[in-house]
Amino acid sequence: MLIHPTVGKTWRQSNHPETEFLPGHHDSPIVDPAALRLLDARTAFDALRKVKEPYRTALELFYLEELSYKEIAEILRIPAGTVMSRLSRGKEQLKAVLAAAIAWNNSATER
Repeated sequence: MLIHPTVGKTWRQSNHPETEFLPGHHDSPIVDPAALRLLDARTAFDALRKVKEPYRTALELFYLEELSYKEIAEILRIPAGTVMSRLSRGKEQLKAVLAAAIAWNNSATER
């Protein structure tokens, strides 16, 4: 199927609009590695439960079950690229939840 260049450009712009990068909004939270090591397993699993389901499933299969991208793709019946995307987004969500947990723990110990 051939698509006229003007139609293709219009389609790409409508289906994939450009988004302005906002440093404060799009940056992942910076978490001190030493603080992460101090978290216990319960805190980590609680944080994982707060990650949205499709991302959580990919994280669990990759990190807890130690499956490859290909194996996860076969289990979930999705392309390997989608697995990589879900892992990336899931890690960002997990970092945000852990950063909040660390901040809460720090504020609780300062009281």
